[in-house]
Amino acid sequence: MKTMKTTFTNNIVWCLFAALLITVSCKKDTGFGDFDGDGIQVRINVREGIKNNPNLLQQRSSTSGVRTVADGIQRRTVDLGNDLTLVAELVPEQAPVASRAKQSGGSGLKANATPVRTDLPEGTNYRLLVYDTSTGAEVHRQDVTVTAASSTYANIVLDAIEDGSNTSTFTFVVYSFGQAPLPDLPVNSTLNDVELTVTDAHNKLMYDLQTVSLSDSPHEGPHELDLVLWNQLNEITTYIDLTSFGTPALKEISNPRFVSASHQNGNRARLKLSDGDLTYLGTAVDMPIPFAPIGSAGTTLAISTEPTVLVHDARTDGHLIIDHLAIESESPGDNYDPDDPNAVPSRTVTVHPRIEFDDLAITPGVKYDLRLRLSKGNCIVRVDLREDDYSYANNTTYSNEPANRRTITGNGSTPSSNKGTVTTAYTVFGANNPNFGLVLDILQLDNSFNMTINGQTLAIPVPPNSGNAGGTVGEVNFENVDNGIQRTVRFLDDHAESDWDNIWEVHGGVNAAIPVVRVAIDHNGDVRMWGRRNQGDPVLYEMELINGIRWNPNIIWHAGADNAVEIKQYRQGLTELNFLVYGRRLVDCTTGQVISPQ
Repeated sequence: MKTMKTTFTNNIVWCLFAALLITVSCKKDTGFGDFDGDGIQVRINVREGIKNNPNLLQQRSSTSGVRTVADGIQRRTVDLGNDLTLVAELVPEQAPVASRAKQSGGSGLKANATPVRTDLPEGTNYRLLVYDTSTGAEVHRQDVTVTAASSTYANIVLDAIEDGSNTSTFTFVVYSFGQAPLPDLPVNSTLNDVELTVTDAHNKLMYDLQTVSLSDSPHEGPHELDLVLWNQLNEITTYIDLTSFGTPALKEISNPRFVSASHQNGNRARLKLSDGDLTYLGTAVDMPIPFAPIGSAGTTLAISTEPTVLVHDARTDGHLIIDHLAIESESPGDNYDPDDPNAVPSRTVTVHPRIEFDDLAITPGVKYDLRLRLSKGNCIVRVDLREDDYSYANNTTYSNEPANRRTITGNGSTPSSNKGTVTTAYTVFGANNPNFGLVLDILQLDNSFNMTINGQTLAIPVPPNSGNAGGTVGEVNFENVDNGIQRTVRFLDDHAESDWDNIWEVHGGVNAAIPVVRVAIDHNGDVRMWGRRNQGDPVLYEMELINGIRWNPNIIWHAGADNAVEIKQYRQGLTELNFLVYGRRLVDCTTGQVISPQ
């Protein structure tokens, strides 16, 4: 009997042990803690996504010099003159290789996925909402602020929808305004009734919506789901890069902006939560590009202090304007010696007038880098002249300027018998190789001037007119007066004359780098002229001749022979012409070797 009792006891122990094994084997370790088996388990990964589909980024056909390559980068080259080139590149943000590999499988429900840490920046606030797809009723919400200790995923348990199908269909929505606070949302919201408003305070909006059907069986979870916060607005970071200059050459950036680029004022847009449709409010306005002030030492690289955020409803032609850039460049100078490593090149600050380009395709929701790279291949150096003769001029030179700066004046009480043209004559020696023409910088003017180059008058009457065209003795004249003398110049953009200062009120200063008027005659004899509109604006805007005079088409410039130059002004009453004239030579910036212009 003793043996039977022992056997019976052992059988009981084995049965209890087997039952325990069965219980343990039926308990699934899901990472949801002590899950009781009631409900649908969902594990959600929320991360930020990048719109880099090349089909979204390709630019429309263009005739303005923009080229889009296979990687979606759009490039444009702008000639700034003086052998400076600006290359603009609009570069869409690209996901790192690892992220692209993860995205290649697409977002949404995954059978067996390894949870990965979200790439959302710390401080990001996002809201996760789950709706019953059939009714639009809210069944779950979760507000999250990303911290260094944030979980890599969120575990939630949803009640099955009892419709007899053994599956439940839910709509998952996630949205974020970046680090801005989440807006209030009434409890128990209905999906079709929710709209998000983008205001002036919002510089970011991210959103995703996915509808999935899940098995009601608790033994099939947890279900893995990726939600991707796709950017809905444009964010453009702008770089102005002069590192190729080798010195801190960038001195000033004036009024950089995207033109009519964004719905900006007040409530800018509304996003409908049920489908992601954006409705844009108000009209588009200019958006400034913020740069930190540049100190007197200059910089080689300027980066916008924050991205420029554009809120707009369709792929648009990006239109960028910079009123001017002030750039300090060095030139080898006339006595450049490539064998002397201690030679210090001369340096001048040049204000490059309005820089403008457009027709860059900007796709909503894409982040871009706008890279503006300036480079120089050739340099234009100054060739000083020999002054041969001057009449009625102050025999005055100015510090740090060559002797060919002169002032021609009339004193206002000049008797009528002394009216007439006064002239200062120069020779530009062919031996100095002035192969790139001539520049006249006028630093003070009241009110007119003219020139002759190798016997040809610069500004001449338009045929069949002759003589005193426009009552100006054929001069380039900046003043309208009561005795019938007409202004013979205007700005090429036909800028309103109400914004002009009187020409005698605009000063270049004694050693000014910015003249009041600049005239350039190139190696082909072609003439261009620029002027300042008022004393407060340092930009030189291109001008043209009107009212019966034109540039002489017969001017000839000699690169390898002497050139005779005369600066003239018709003296009548109080007049003044304070000027600096010099030839130009094209050289290689590195070696100083003379280069023949094309």
